[in-house]
Amino acid sequence: MLLTVLVLGGTILGATTIGGLLVLFQLRQTADLANSTKAAFAADTGIEWGLYEFFKNPSPGFLKPTISNGATYTTSCYKDSAMTQRVDCNASGVVVFVGK
Repeated sequence: MLLTVLVLGGTILGATTIGGLLVLFQLRQTADLANSTKAAFAADTGIEWGLYEFFKNPSPGFLKPTISNGATYTTSCYKDSAMTQRVDCNASGVVVFVGK
């Protein structure tokens, strides 16, 4: 009877430990999803701001919008789609905006 109690106790302890570990992994995955969503919206904001500055704002240097969730972004202009040569955003030619 003592052996049965020890085996059942060990089995329940093992199952509880595995369950707790799985819950911990799920919580980490949820936090990563939230940060991924913040990054995606920050990139979209950077792209929209860069396009507005390029096409609509006659005087460059307008302040970047602030994102309330604390995410940051940069907007860069490149001469071609290979993104090898960075150029001024007011330069003529093909320009590719990349937010990150």
